[in-house]
Amino acid sequence: MLSEHLVNVGRINVFLPPKVLENGWNPRKAADLPFELPIDVPEQTPVSVAERPDCTMLTLPCSLLQGERSEGFIPLEADELNESLPTTIICRKCNSKLATVSSWKNLPASNWQEFIDCWACHTETPAVVSANPFLPTFAPASVCFALLWSTYANIKKVNPLKLEDEMPFANGIVKNKIALCYNCGEEVGGIEENDPPASIRVHKFAIKLLNLNYPPLVIFSSTLLSLRKQYSVHKFVILSGDKKLWVWCMTPYLNISLFKPCSALSSSTKLPVMKLMFRREAKDLHFEGDDWMDIVLPKPLFCLLQETLKVTNKLYPASARKIGPWRVGLVPLHKE
Repeated sequence: MLSEHLVNVGRINVFLPPKVLENGWNPRKAADLPFELPIDVPEQTPVSVAERPDCTMLTLPCSLLQGERSEGFIPLEADELNESLPTTIICRKCNSKLATVSSWKNLPASNWQEFIDCWACHTETPAVVSANPFLPTFAPASVCFALLWSTYANIKKVNPLKLEDEMPFANGIVKNKIALCYNCGEEVGGIEENDPPASIRVHKFAIKLLNLNYPPLVIFSSTLLSLRKQYSVHKFVILSGDKKLWVWCMTPYLNISLFKPCSALSSSTKLPVMKLMFRREAKDLHFEGDDWMDIVLPKPLFCLLQETLKVTNKLYPASARKIGPWRVGLVPLHKE
């Protein structure tokens, strides 16, 4: 089935089909295992075997220092993109060109405008403000630039845009404040009320950048880790239209090996993943305080996430698939 490296515990768990030892195979050390583990261990590492009704579980000790931690990793940041300008943004679904960006800047936070008094220099002359490279809302009019956050890029146009029911943005269309690819009609972003004027918010999940093509679920899982690290948030409501998915970021990082290929994750045998608890219904949840954070996803990514969690849930033994009303699933953390 699968094996997982518990980096904070110093242990490798291997889950195999039940009664697998009835054929006479009885592993005593790591050298006796005919499959790959998430990390390399000495051949003489002892193996403990436990028979359960739904699986055979093997346990191996390992060093706490093995494996790399990747918490806080966010793909597609300004420093990375500014190394090769201009940047061409294309639709992930059909590869049609949507926009070209000449300059990138990182936003300090997703709700950065609420905190602008804490980090903006106040002057009475806009020209002075626009000369400050750390103030992304005032950029030279001759530059098509973009502001980056973990889940989206806010692209500011040279020519001012009007908030109408339907209008062009570069090679896309904005209809009812939703940005669509002009070629395939895929939703790629939209206009938010508090965003800078003459700008379009584009979801990182819905686009590709030439030579920098991170899978959508990589960006999603990296976003959760970033939010978890910066704000100590571990409970999320994933939204797409009227659909909701409740996610609990319980175990943020694992190295796993899949014994059977799982198309929802990767064709490779070793894969860094995030382990999540999830459920579709919220009727038994108790909301006390504002400790749930909303994340809005385009419909295609929402469906991909939901299907990935559902498929990977089946990789676990039945006893680990469901904890109360919750289920357990995996999403990729970063590309190989």
